[in-house]
Amino acid sequence: MKTILVLVFVLFAFRVSAWEPMNFSQLDIRAQKLAACESGFRPVVIVDSNGLKSYNWFQFQLATFISFGKDSGILPDITEKEARILIHNPWVQSAIVEWALDNGLAHHWWNCARVTGLL
Repeated sequence: MKTILVLVFVLFAFRVSAWEPMNFSQLDIRAQKLAACESGFRPVVIVDSNGLKSYNWFQFQLATFISFGKDSGILPDITEKEARILIHNPWVQSAIVEWALDNGLAHHWWNCARVTGLL
């Protein structure tokens, strides 16, 4: 039930379908640069050098996605189970990324933040 409530919140907050594709021009310019570097705007899942998976456009690891989701207030009560669903949603990822960039957290994407001039 809680997962459904979180999904309803996300749909309402972003006023789009959770599965509607996002395109390049809908992002803040900083997020565009970051996504282009991190994933080339592909919904990829990779295993990082630390052995953990990183997901989709912004290559969030699950723990960072949960932490930033809670800290930003975008997903204040998210559980790990819910996060495993929402981490695949580019709308949610982009909202969290924009919050992170606004709050001086670009270093979490160290290589791409340096390459794109965000650091």
